[in-house]
Amino acid sequence: MILIKSSSNERKIKSLIPANIKKLFVFIFANKFLGFLIKFLNVKTNLYGGYFDYKHVSSKEASLIFFGIWESAEIRFIKRFVKSDIIIELGSSVGVVIGLLAKINKNKKFICVEASKNNFLKLKHLKRQLVKLKNNNSFSLINKSIDYNHCKVHFFDFSSTGAKKIEKKDKNFKNSYLSYTITLKQILKFFGINKKYTLITDIEGAESEIFFKDVRSLKNCEMIISELEDTRKYSINNQLKQIKKIGFSLIEYYGNVYVFQKFNF
Repeated sequence: MILIKSSSNERKIKSLIPANIKKLFVFIFANKFLGFLIKFLNVKTNLYGGYFDYKHVSSKEASLIFFGIWESAEIRFIKRFVKSDIIIELGSSVGVVIGLLAKINKNKKFICVEASKNNFLKLKHLKRQLVKLKNNNSFSLINKSIDYNHCKVHFFDFSSTGAKKIEKKDKNFKNSYLSYTITLKQILKFFGINKKYTLITDIEGAESEIFFKDVRSLKNCEMIISELEDTRKYSINNQLKQIKKIGFSLIEYYGNVYVFQKFNF
């Protein structure tokens, strides 16, 4: 990977590896056979140095997580930049991020929000194992969805690790379930967070509401690592402008994964 200046302070990461070589790499390593071996051998780590229990994911997902292909940009940024003692992750999925940070750090407070019932059960299982690492980290898990417009939303699990918010017109609506919602403001109030923290988000565009409707909750946020998405109300460009407007500087990005830092408190 190389860094390319995109403005005076922002850095865009560009891969040295051509796209076709990347696809070949994924084809070779992200397969069910290697994943099966990882699960059979009861491996508990991955190539980024994180902790993970592969028994609750599919064989292919196990290989993706082990070889660092799963959300690779987010993982690289998170490993490099996250220094806060308090880490709030919105969209924790099955726990790859906290498995990494909890293994390589001590004395951190993790607040993890995951809407999927399926993923949340796996997250609870991982939490029990992370506590045994004895790194003096604390973990609080919330099985809710980030939403600023509704008290409840419908979710649908479309794979062993994937879930999405859906509406009545969706063909899978009859197989969906209700998820109660929560806001960043409510999270901070409930846990009494009044110190600096890092916000990590990957919630399919739902984080955009935070940047426009919950700005005060970002007062003590010193870093945001987020996969931004275009939404009906806010484009990625709109979100970038808003995040900068409220005091954050964009320091690096890869694709639509961005790292923002606040330097002046």
